[in-house]
Amino acid sequence: MLQNYILTTLRNFRKYKIYSSINIIGLVIGITCSILIFLFIQNELSYDKFYPEHEKIYRLVDNLRFEDNFKPSPILPSPWSSVLKEEIPEVEEVVRIDRAWTKRVLSSGEKKFFEDKFVWVDKNMISFFGYNLIKGNPDKALDAPFSIVISEEKALKYFGSVDVIGERLLFDNQDYYNITGVVENSQLNTHFRYDFIASLNSHEESRINSTWLYNYVKISEQADINQLNQKTASLFDNKFPDKYRNSQEFKARFQHISDIHFASEMIYDFESNSSKDSVYLYSTIAALILIIACINFMNLVTARFTVRQREIGMRKVLGAGKKQLIFQFLGESFIYTLFSLIISVILIEVLMPYYNNFIGRPLAFNLFDNTALLLFVIALTFFVGFFSGSYPSFVLSRHKPNQILKSGNSNKNKGGSINIRRTLVVFQFAVSIFLIFSTMIVYEQLSYMKNSDLGFSKEQIVSIPLRPEMREKRNVLRSNLINTAGIEDIAFSSSLPGQIDITYLLQVKTEFGDENSNNLLPVILCDPSFVNVLDFNLVDGRPFDPEIVSDSSAMILNESAVKFLKLDNPLGKEIEFGFNNRKGKVVGVVKDFNLTSLHDNAGPVILHTAPDAYLSRMVVKLNAENIKETMQQIEAGWSNVTTEFPFEFNFFDEIFDKQYKDEEESEKRFFVFTIVAIIISCLGLLGLISFSAEQKTKEIGIRKVLGATLSSIVVFILSEFFKLIIIANLITLPLAYYLANEWLQSFAYRISLGPEAFLAAAFLSLLIALASVSFLTIKAASANPIKSIKYE
Repeated sequence: MLQNYILTTLRNFRKYKIYSSINIIGLVIGITCSILIFLFIQNELSYDKFYPEHEKIYRLVDNLRFEDNFKPSPILPSPWSSVLKEEIPEVEEVVRIDRAWTKRVLSSGEKKFFEDKFVWVDKNMISFFGYNLIKGNPDKALDAPFSIVISEEKALKYFGSVDVIGERLLFDNQDYYNITGVVENSQLNTHFRYDFIASLNSHEESRINSTWLYNYVKISEQADINQLNQKTASLFDNKFPDKYRNSQEFKARFQHISDIHFASEMIYDFESNSSKDSVYLYSTIAALILIIACINFMNLVTARFTVRQREIGMRKVLGAGKKQLIFQFLGESFIYTLFSLIISVILIEVLMPYYNNFIGRPLAFNLFDNTALLLFVIALTFFVGFFSGSYPSFVLSRHKPNQILKSGNSNKNKGGSINIRRTLVVFQFAVSIFLIFSTMIVYEQLSYMKNSDLGFSKEQIVSIPLRPEMREKRNVLRSNLINTAGIEDIAFSSSLPGQIDITYLLQVKTEFGDENSNNLLPVILCDPSFVNVLDFNLVDGRPFDPEIVSDSSAMILNESAVKFLKLDNPLGKEIEFGFNNRKGKVVGVVKDFNLTSLHDNAGPVILHTAPDAYLSRMVVKLNAENIKETMQQIEAGWSNVTTEFPFEFNFFDEIFDKQYKDEEESEKRFFVFTIVAIIISCLGLLGLISFSAEQKTKEIGIRKVLGATLSSIVVFILSEFFKLIIIANLITLPLAYYLANEWLQSFAYRISLGPEAFLAAAFLSLLIALASVSFLTIKAASANPIKSIKYE
């Protein structure tokens, strides 16, 4: 019996090569996309689950005041760790982590590099996370001050070997750290990636007690996390000094380590996180692509029913029962599916390097080493085989042999099949239209954010980090470069808009406000040239003036800061910082500008002239000509001042645009998924129109003999399918509008959804459908009518 099914399938494949090829191509694309998306989702869900005892590891997070509201953050004051140990017996172990917020210079001999994955940790860090040391004693590696464990990659980079115990690294040209261990390179599927793990007791004790740290804990298996969250929330009043009360909401809670990757709303995290919404979204897209591939199979099989109905009738007359016919159709479906799966596996092996580059992750396709993947592929095969063959198997097999074989009744039962096919075509194009519309909206919103007026200039601005020693030489550096032909101006600052992780949040108090009120506001410390270099729009007062002595502590507010501090006439008003008790007067007001991305409203920000020690970057404004040559001159000017620190720079527009990384990735993926869905849908449409034209060969010939023009015949062939695509648009676009509007609500500044996007999506779907079948349709309409009329 099985042999008969296989032979029948092969015979049909040879007889109907076009339809069979369309089926296989559609299934290959659907299966390939589903497996690739599964690998991505599996990687997303695996974050931080490789740690031993990861079920017991949590991180403490709190709501940190940012501008005029609270946002969740994983950094907390140092006292939290001792409070946890003393007050919560369910906490078995605590480890603290302090990070280098900016790149630091590490050197060994002549080798000097900027590094950004440098952390200071408690001595139990290695055992806490279960890191595997290639060299060194994991229990004692971080006991001594100025001891450091480095990754295998960095050991090879600096020393060419992992046998580096006893070697030293110079940190920022100030402190030597003794290498006491080499650890395996950090996993990529973790929220916390390291290269240099130094002992926290290398800091002076005063810094440890005053800084804000990441706190990780291990909790006993019997502990109730909800009860622990209630305990932490009640600890604040008795255990923390007043200096923390304005900076935190103190609703501290425990966050499981496997949830960190999806905590996209966190500020001051180690790196930008993802969202579970993306997992749900891509799962849905994979399912839709797979379903429309299966629909192609169902449509073409049911369309060819009129061709194969005599075969089915004869099988029934010769004794084939309904079950046998069901197994025949399902068997054909599974044979097509298995064949498509084999091609997909080969295709995925070829595509993996390109796919990894596309998603920015080194995924591996190890079918027999990845149990979850193997089970998914098996389940996928059964789903595709059963779903694709379900309608032909259970519906077409019900027809009675006398109805099938009777002359003149061949079309009697086609109505139901035709209606099913129409419904499935509408569904296919509904998915494609939805993806077309979504891609257009994501693209438009991303373009809007990148090209919006931010309240300052980000074009042709170069940011160069300065180490403490270089800050002392900043005036020499400026004088060496300011006359360079390609440089318009130079300024110095503590940070730039878009760099929230290194923006100062300072307590601000006005002389006219409530005497007991302290407000935490973002402050960019800068020199007098900063306002002109970034071209802030001054609406009141004047910019900083280096010739005015009092401007050494002056400040400029944006409009939101003026409103937030309730200053009716801000010019000349004195503001006090909880920052070495500094005071200064307001000399100007600038239009609102976005310190963060356009996801958020422009909040209050203060620009404040500050001592050299806090100006950690040089900001250079270039003209648009000969940028490459200008950068070479800047590097030469840098080298004339110092050879101890490597020259490094970033263009400001690139720094700012990184905030839209998620949107850019969504745009890329939506575009690819849209193309895939369109290809599959158009393949199905191509097959159906081919079959329709074949079935109407005589009718087309008669119409031509009676004088029908080529264009009227083309319209005759396509009209039914175009009606279905229009129906798909009418069904899909309202839903797409609702979902797009919901997505746009996450942006404080967003595009408006006008009719243009809907009309463009509808027109594009019709144009794509027409383009995909135009050649075939014109060929059918141009056929010799004499041959058409003779056609059997």
